[in-house]
Amino acid sequence: MILMSNLNHKLLPDTPGVLHDNRCSEQIMILQSPLKPAIPIGSLQGIDDGTILVLKHFSTDLCADAIRRLYHILPDLHFSSQLSDSPIQADAVGDTGTDIICAWFRIMILNDSEADALERATRSKSIGEYLSGCQASQLEMYCDFFEKAWRPHAVQYLRAAICAQTLAGGDMKTVRLLGGDVPSTSEGLRMTKPCWDILYRWFPTLLTPWTAASICSNFEDYTTLCKLLMLGLYREHWYNNSGILSECATGIYFGFIPTSKGDFTKTIKTTDKDDGLVQTQARNYLCGQMAMGDPKTQYFLDELRRRTQRLYLVVYEGTNVDATVHPTEADLFIKRTRSVQTSAQDPEADWTTRITLEDVKNDLRLRKTSMYDPIVVDSWQFIIIDREAGMPFELIDIVQDTLLRLAGDPSPRRIAKRVVSEVIPPSVQEIFLEEMTIECSADMRFPAPPSVQYEGHRYRHHAPDRDAILTYQKNTAAEVRSRDSNRFVRRVVDDMERCGIISLVQEYEEPQTRPVIMQGSDGALDLYFPYDHSDQTSMVPELPLPSATCLLDFAQAFKQQHPDGIMAKGSIQTHYCAWPMPFIKSLGNIGLTFATWEGHIYRWNAMPFDRPWSANAWQYYIQHCINSKYPFVMFYLTTFVICATGREDAEDKAAMLLNETEDRGWRVVLPRASEWKSDVDDLKLDTLYEGVKPA
Repeated sequence: MILMSNLNHKLLPDTPGVLHDNRCSEQIMILQSPLKPAIPIGSLQGIDDGTILVLKHFSTDLCADAIRRLYHILPDLHFSSQLSDSPIQADAVGDTGTDIICAWFRIMILNDSEADALERATRSKSIGEYLSGCQASQLEMYCDFFEKAWRPHAVQYLRAAICAQTLAGGDMKTVRLLGGDVPSTSEGLRMTKPCWDILYRWFPTLLTPWTAASICSNFEDYTTLCKLLMLGLYREHWYNNSGILSECATGIYFGFIPTSKGDFTKTIKTTDKDDGLVQTQARNYLCGQMAMGDPKTQYFLDELRRRTQRLYLVVYEGTNVDATVHPTEADLFIKRTRSVQTSAQDPEADWTTRITLEDVKNDLRLRKTSMYDPIVVDSWQFIIIDREAGMPFELIDIVQDTLLRLAGDPSPRRIAKRVVSEVIPPSVQEIFLEEMTIECSADMRFPAPPSVQYEGHRYRHHAPDRDAILTYQKNTAAEVRSRDSNRFVRRVVDDMERCGIISLVQEYEEPQTRPVIMQGSDGALDLYFPYDHSDQTSMVPELPLPSATCLLDFAQAFKQQHPDGIMAKGSIQTHYCAWPMPFIKSLGNIGLTFATWEGHIYRWNAMPFDRPWSANAWQYYIQHCINSKYPFVMFYLTTFVICATGREDAEDKAAMLLNETEDRGWRVVLPRASEWKSDVDDLKLDTLYEGVKPA
């Protein structure tokens, strides 16, 4: 309000100025409102209008009450007031984080004030001086701000104040405001352990386990807090003992933050109702987040996408509405029921879907909108779902095991050192390491199996006792697959995939078997793939094997024709557990697949030893490629005999064979021409070259 008064009235203090016009005898004055807080009551005593004084007293009392209320909310602000004529004389209180409170207030003024208030704040030497010049409406706004200090934008200002406190004197851009320095930007500010310590010391109840994320300015802040919670800090006020975080400590140590789960393990599959039965099918699911900038995240995502036999996967990138990764199946159910008349499943009964994938996605979207945006912006959100209904809830174990494998299967001690070095200041790291305990399975206490390179270095027997393998498979079917078993399978399979023997199946298809681990006769472990032989008997007459004495018969026949001839026994290097030939789809199955226990599905590019009658197919192939083409050599499975009329002829015949096998990508072992034998018996052709047999 601007009071236009008679030109003869007394000039009020703090009037901006007087303008003189030499061309006019009239004096022009610009007067301020007497109700302005900066104008003291004493300067208004000469005003004739008593209403002004009444309003001034009312306005002053209103501002004083508002300041008193603000000081009651934040007692520490009083310590910044150095004005001797302050309208509020509060009782002295002890140190309760005064610097943090004052910095919080200054940052709020810096970010939320209009230009005139900000200009006055830069001139004020203290918070008290600034408050004494504020209108009642401004003061009420400040009271409302700090009464609801749990709101996201309010705690973000508190975060800046705390981070600035830990960086005092460091490389930080600041501005001078209300007698103190405050950061001019939040860029580069991180909530480290000292920051969380300050927050928990002075404001332990400001946040709850469900709102703690609101003070985080990025996903890194949030993962730091979660790791500190897993280390046992801040648990009285910020930790939910029944929350999902407690179930996934190892995952959190490696950056995966679980947010929710659907555990239907205890869901009863069949219940009685009225005159019939109600069948229920449900898939477990797990939701979580990982930092977008963490290199482990992409590896983790790629690994889960490969497990098509075990998992469905939905992944959102940042705040994107549409999923980056999504199942191709339409209308995927999470839980469904149907009514049947008997305990035997009725294929005619229709299912009623109770929970859909879309319901879970909607819950995730709701959490994304209710969560403070910076946490969502730089994180991937995962929905991990069991492919099969009725599985035990193992998704958290799968997540943690995957992260451990990607990290090289560190020991519990190495995990502890890693986490402590990431979130604990160096000066106290040893203390935490001494007190820290990592809950782990028995597997984690021992090193994981070393890497193997079986392809090209080890050769499994091509025709083991099938009944023994099936018996072993049956006896171990109910066993829980250990970490070491999964790691061994993965190492061998990765080696075969790298060499092109198998290829990962990108889209789900029903696998035909799973690998069985058995110990070889040399003590090392081997993989076997027990495929069903029941429908392959028709192949036997089409692809018969020659007599087991065929090599001996061939050599003896050559010797009869060439009494001075020489011969050598050689071997062809097969793959670790497959013949070095393409998979012949016309001879049996359309394609041969297998699945690992982790959920990867692979298709064979070569003919596996364990395929029904694969030895017959290989002999047919080698007969067509070599035996029928070169009359001086005969291959039988893994062994061959090559004949020549003399040393010079042996060199020529060996060169021809090596050129042929090299063109086909085969590797053969052949003695030098000087080592060839003239006596058939010296070749020991009754003994074939074979790989390692089961123990």
